[in-house]
Amino acid sequence: YVEEPLKLGQLSGNRFTVVLRNVEANKEVVDKALTSLKTAGFINYFGMQRFGTTSVPTHKIGSALLHGDWKKAVDLILMPRDEFPNKAKFQKIWQETGNAKKTLQEVPRYLHEWYRETLKSDGLDIDNMKRPQNFSIDFRLTGVDLANSTIRITNIMPVPSCVLEGKFKAVVLELTLPPSCYATMALREVLKQDTSAAHQTSLNIT
Repeated sequence: YVEEPLKLGQLSGNRFTVVLRNVEANKEVVDKALTSLKTAGFINYFGMQRFGTTSVPTHKIGSALLHGDWKKAVDLILMPRDEFPNKAKFQKIWQETGNAKKTLQEVPRYLHEWYRETLKSDGLDIDNMKRPQNFSIDFRLTGVDLANSTIRITNIMPVPSCVLEGKFKAVVLELTLPPSCYATMALREVLKQDTSAAHQTSLNIT
């Protein structure tokens, strides 16, 4: 326990202990994968879990927004989903009527207040918002890459070689990663396989 809570910017990193069970690869393959992770690191990009684990992946919504297809984006956001039955009522209204006002009236009150407070923190008043007219913006950010291609080299403590005893084999990974560095991407590098929710589910089924 500590006297004060952790504040934004104070996090120095995260420590993970991950057990990979039922490892089928031999010792040489395991050692090679872990040595590569230790010496070369891994590309730290957003993992599949960052795109949502629901029936409507958020990257599809993002694609619609980037293409300016607002109707498609709203349709995807308000598409009825089995995992959120409490939202079914206003989602159904949107699907049947396409009436934004009626749909918003059925949205739970706490969501209205949450959006109001969020906009207020940005200096926006939801009751006094007007759509800008007759202007355009040409935004250019020179000297900055569109994508961050820097490879993050992570300091990883030496991992003991796996013990080849018993019927089953497991590997214990102990990682200390800096802020905004995803352990799922480290695992993806070691396992050389998809870490998406859909793929993991298929492994459980088979």
